[in-house]
Amino acid sequence: MVKTIVVVDDSDLILTTLSLYLGELGYEVFDFSFPLFALDFIKNMKLEDKKIDLLISDSQMPEMNGARLIKKAKEIMSEMGVIYMSGSEKEEDFSIGYDVFLLKPFPLEVIREAVENLILTL
Repeated sequence: MVKTIVVVDDSDLILTTLSLYLGELGYEVFDFSFPLFALDFIKNMKLEDKKIDLLISDSQMPEMNGARLIKKAKEIMSEMGVIYMSGSEKEEDFSIGYDVFLLKPFPLEVIREAVENLILTL
């Protein structure tokens, strides 16, 4: 069964790169540059009884930061895995609800390994 990933980042370059790369690896990818749109999508997926396996979120975005997005998304769909990305060296508190922290920039191989390892545990 194909795994579903939601990617949220306000950088078009990062969003497009991750979406295309993960899509080429065989995942079904939905990408959003606005956290509120991503939350609406997650709510709709839950209402339709569809599963999202993984959320990949940037930390700093307009409207809502990544920590708040993760908390709200996990309230809707608690079983999804979460990869939290940041361009700063400060790693946020794990109580936010993420499983993996990645410091940007990172090689695509790093995101592939993180996704594959996390998907195996879900």
